[in-house]
Amino acid sequence: MVEWIETKKNGRQKRNRSLQHFQSYLGLSRQVEQSGDKENIRWFNSKMMRSHYYIWCLSSICPKPPKRLNTEIGKKLGKKWDNFKDAKQAKGKDAIMRLTFYATRLLFQQLKDNICF
Repeated sequence: MVEWIETKKNGRQKRNRSLQHFQSYLGLSRQVEQSGDKENIRWFNSKMMRSHYYIWCLSSICPKPPKRLNTEIGKKLGKKWDNFKDAKQAKGKDAIMRLTFYATRLLFQQLKDNICF
């Protein structure tokens, strides 16, 4: 999604609002390098944002339902986390990182719907 904004000098500036840029801002940009049977993941941008986001998911989404975040997004994320645990699709840190990517998608959609252009 591209947005044009007015600047102080009577000009127009293009502002790109996309999910990929939003994830990059939160430190969730990554590059997967594969060589033979070896796979390496390199993370880019803010390590501090990524670690805080990871801890937020761990402390508000991963606990059992009475202690879980009680919002619309929290319920969706909790359901997704329960599916990860029950189906054993992903384990440990990988499951939490998948949950953070899903959380950013939901958060971006909600922010995009509430921004007035």
